[in-house]
Amino acid sequence: MKTRHALLAVLLVTTALPAWAAGSETTQLIEKAREAQRQGDSRTAIIHLKNAVRKDPHNGESRFELGMVHLRTGDYPGAEKELRQAREANFDVARVLPPLSYAYLMQGKYRQLLGDVENCPGNADCQSAVLAARARAQLALGNQADAEKEAEAAIQAAPNNPEGHVARAIAALAAQNLSAAESQIDEALATKPNHSEALAVKGEIRRLANDPEGAITALKAAVEANSRDMTSRQKLAMMLLAVDRHDEAGEQAAEVLKLNPKSVAAIYVKAALEVRAGRMAEALELVRPLEPEIAKLSTGNYLLALIHGANGNMERALDAADRYQNANPDSIPAAKLAARLYSQRGESDRVVRLLMPFRDRLLDDNGGLALLQSGLLAEGRTAEMQELMATIASRHPDDSATKARMAFLKSGETSQRELGLRQLQDIAERDPSDATAGLMLVMGRLSAGEFQQAIDAAKAMAAAQPKAPLPLHLSASARLAMGDEAGARTDFQAALNNAPDFVPSALGLSEMDVRAGHGAEARARLDAIVKRQPKAVNALMARARIETRAGSPAQAVPFLERAIAAAPDNGDARSQLVVALMEAGDKPRAAAAAADLIRAQPRNPAALELAGQAQIALGKREDALATYQQLARLAPDRDGLLHRLAQVQMGFDMMPEAKASLDKVLALNPANVTAWRDRVEIERRMAGTDAALKLAKTVRTKAPADPSAALLEGDVAALSAKPAEAEAAWREAQAKLPSTYGAQRLYRAALKRGDRAEARKVLTDWLNRSPDDAAGRLILADDLLVTGDFKAAAVHYERLAVKLPLSAAVFNNLAWSYQKLGDARALPTAQRAFGLAPASPEIVDTYATMLYRKGERDRGATLIQQAFTKEPNNPAIAFHMAEVLADRKDIAAALKVLKPVIETKANFDESTNARELYHRLGGQ
Repeated sequence: MKTRHALLAVLLVTTALPAWAAGSETTQLIEKAREAQRQGDSRTAIIHLKNAVRKDPHNGESRFELGMVHLRTGDYPGAEKELRQAREANFDVARVLPPLSYAYLMQGKYRQLLGDVENCPGNADCQSAVLAARARAQLALGNQADAEKEAEAAIQAAPNNPEGHVARAIAALAAQNLSAAESQIDEALATKPNHSEALAVKGEIRRLANDPEGAITALKAAVEANSRDMTSRQKLAMMLLAVDRHDEAGEQAAEVLKLNPKSVAAIYVKAALEVRAGRMAEALELVRPLEPEIAKLSTGNYLLALIHGANGNMERALDAADRYQNANPDSIPAAKLAARLYSQRGESDRVVRLLMPFRDRLLDDNGGLALLQSGLLAEGRTAEMQELMATIASRHPDDSATKARMAFLKSGETSQRELGLRQLQDIAERDPSDATAGLMLVMGRLSAGEFQQAIDAAKAMAAAQPKAPLPLHLSASARLAMGDEAGARTDFQAALNNAPDFVPSALGLSEMDVRAGHGAEARARLDAIVKRQPKAVNALMARARIETRAGSPAQAVPFLERAIAAAPDNGDARSQLVVALMEAGDKPRAAAAAADLIRAQPRNPAALELAGQAQIALGKREDALATYQQLARLAPDRDGLLHRLAQVQMGFDMMPEAKASLDKVLALNPANVTAWRDRVEIERRMAGTDAALKLAKTVRTKAPADPSAALLEGDVAALSAKPAEAEAAWREAQAKLPSTYGAQRLYRAALKRGDRAEARKVLTDWLNRSPDDAAGRLILADDLLVTGDFKAAAVHYERLAVKLPLSAAVFNNLAWSYQKLGDARALPTAQRAFGLAPASPEIVDTYATMLYRKGERDRGATLIQQAFTKEPNNPAIAFHMAEVLADRKDIAAALKVLKPVIETKANFDESTNARELYHRLGGQ
């Protein structure tokens, strides 16, 4: 009690401080921050200013000062936030608006700048700075005329302010008018000779004018005017390197690296040295931020293609390799590099087009031949493949590897499968030590679905290679395909006994552990691999997936970051990182990761799609639109990519733009009912439900053979409050082509009419026809569970558990059904659900309640408390929490938890029990 009274006294004293005292302390903190800034200590300045803001949140001066420190240190989002609040606190707008505009510019928030930063009449310099910023925003949005107009207005507002002239010069540069750009820059420098940005632009103009010495002179002056101008230092280093002034370039590089380890000049030189030493990962680390500049060099594309190809970054490597090959069309190394990258992307037609001109020159080049063979095989060009193999065989008649390849090719053709497999079997039996033949035999058996024969072939491989992990791993894979999990686990473990660092088998075992609910074992297994192999990317990514699936995405992030550090342009790792950061709620880092993903995979539709989805979720409208426009530009004749752009535009309520995009989609494919569905939705939003229904009816004429057109008409009729018309259309669609979607719609229609028996019959009839439809079976199982038919529900959940072995919800509901039936399988089933989703409050509650009622009260109560803490408004979880409290004789707490459940009359499976407990405890 003394402690609480002492705390109360402190609070009373604190709240009793007069306003002048708080203001005085704020002023002192601001002065301390300014002193720290003068000493170059931005971190201390930020601490003082944040304390000032906490003392007086409405003090515009402290907000302004904090925003300026953020701006100087490159924290543009932080700068924007504080400067906006300074403006809201009525701080001097003439001081706030120029830096606020700059913060917007540096974040690429061009439209927000144009809409949010107003003019500041009465202050010419402020007006000029704002107009100059607006000019740059217009230019970034592609509005050249508006940019020039705003820049000219900036000059007129304050002719002696260099900002307007600089903006006008940048606009002239964009229009490729060097003389006009230089004239404006000279005007800017006449008013302020040491204006660092003007000098930097001057250097760029001289570079474009092929005047390297003039560029170097200007860039040196820019650096002298602002020693922290890393961009100008970087360009200066590149220019010095271009004119072979290597010593000076090295000196500049050393200076830059002190402040910025990504200097263009320094890193280009270092990257070339790393490549010569064979350190490709290190070279990649150096060049990634600098590719546009490096690509401009005569050997830049070769260097980039070499580095990215060695590191598996197909997108950028292909860009560079294509450019290099266009300049060197007779280069076999360039053709092979591009072919290898296209092969990894699955574009076998490109592989063949690249390498067939070099066919005869590749006959003694195993690497090039393997690429060409795989391309021909994937393209189905069997005759050319056989001719090539025959040519190789004639040059190397006794090469068993060549014979094995030819037999494997046959095994992939339906008409020659048995012959090819017999030939592989003969080769493997004649020479059991021939790893190539053995491997091809196992793979051929697996692809043919002959799992026992694959296991037998793997055993033969293992006998010939007793210490090799691969045969045992292949055997385990075949056993898994047969459903023999125990045998698969034994073989995976045996592979690891032979080679403890064999990652594929470790991944196989860890996946089995996860599916069995043994997350700790899976973690330990992968942690051991990663400890011995810190750059094992697959193991790091698998380790991250365990945390994500366990509902702990923040714990997955460090593993993904390590995977990216080991392989910086691994698209899958970057994609997983975006998802993990989004799920963890770390929006700033998720946005940065999405931007990194786009930069790393600029031509990968899947990567762009994921990044765009993340940007939408983060509210970054302009970024998302730019990403989806980039996606659509990848293939303007692909209606799917245009359709996704239209959907993004719809999401941002840009209906006219979305309509235009969809019209292009439908011009390419008039029978695309999926696109028509969105087009009808646009019509509904723009013209109402009647107009939408009218348009939906016309879709049938556009796609007469597609029953989903009738589904669409039914959906729109339902939205138009015409249930009978909707159900009729759905029935017509279901009669023409039965589908899970039609069955689900008819189920809901019957439920809405109050006919549950008919609703269930619709689903039952559908499942009799399509027993593998998990979505329909799940709806039926949930319906049975809700209505208390636990026995029938359990039957369906059991089938779903086989179909969906990673669905925690299915195992959770199956466990609850077992519990209601008194089935002993309830607790282990709930434990499996818990292992799949240990962060889900509902699933934790199911498992915990069963533990508690089985007598494991300490463990059960702890987990119930965790579930209740996460979701206190869930009536079922609240009831179970109240049970625990009542058992502990904490009646007041139990009633407090139960009261909202009773008052809201929540309807859940144990609502009757909850009311009985409430009244038994004395609740009124």
